[in-house]
Amino acid sequence: MPQESLFGETCRLRDPLYYKSRPEAHLVENATLDLLDPHRLAFYLEAKENENPTLARVSRSQQLHMLGLSYDGTPTLAAMLHFCAYPQGFFPQFRILAAVIDDTRWNDEKILDKKKMTGPLTDLFDQAVSFCRKHAPGYPEEAVSELILNSLLHRDLGAGSDRIPNYIAVYSDRIEIWNPVPEGTFPIKETRSGAAPELPNPTIASIAQILLDVPLQGKGISRVRELCPLEYKVEDQELCATIRMASVKVDDEQARLLEFCRTPRSRREIADFLHVGTVFYVMARYVRPLLDQGLLQMTLPDKPQSSLQRFVTKG
Repeated sequence: MPQESLFGETCRLRDPLYYKSRPEAHLVENATLDLLDPHRLAFYLEAKENENPTLARVSRSQQLHMLGLSYDGTPTLAAMLHFCAYPQGFFPQFRILAAVIDDTRWNDEKILDKKKMTGPLTDLFDQAVSFCRKHAPGYPEEAVSELILNSLLHRDLGAGSDRIPNYIAVYSDRIEIWNPVPEGTFPIKETRSGAAPELPNPTIASIAQILLDVPLQGKGISRVRELCPLEYKVEDQELCATIRMASVKVDDEQARLLEFCRTPRSRREIADFLHVGTVFYVMARYVRPLLDQGLLQMTLPDKPQSSLQRFVTKG
């Protein structure tokens, strides 16, 4: 039986021209299938066989070919990014640089923590989510995870981005998540009709859907907007997704804090009062919103980072 009659148009043995049409399908020179994690790859192929049992009727090399993972024994970029233990050996730009800045703008002198993340795509995702969970626990993890995943799945893989990594910057008032995009494109689109969005890297996205067990329905951005304020901008062919904490009304805990701060208090005193170990989180989650609302004020407004800074209830 001809291979194309097994699966239909989308699962034919791919023409060699296909591997020149999109960056994710490019063959990786000097790479071999031995570089792919056999356990991770087997898990993915088993899932695809369960989706389409007829896939089990062809050889492993044909499966890899039909799924856009290799051609004549050479792995594609999509295969390397997902199944190679260290794809950065071939593509150093495919990494995440993350930093925590104790300020509302970039300031090298106020970097509290930083990390370079490497590994296959799913490992990058897990590391980035953990980093944000540690340093920005007040943000909805569902929203943070969605934006991190988008930045990895939709990043530009063409020659124009071969030196541009992904970035995550956790500021005192927001999180910025950056990734390169092709010139003149905006890869993240919201869908309201239920139709799947057009993905710039569909093979990479399809693999992630199985390895991470996440849906790709095109409604994630709408959900993020429900959880917290979201803004987008594009600068120099890089897309930045920015989220901020939702506006906070004065609840019982904040009312207690305002009462506590009728006497000027230090950052540490406030953290201890709230039984929170991380001063950075206390500032972002409790103090900053009350400052922005004009309910708290600094005793040294011209020296916001001073160790002598105290916060006192206004009025």
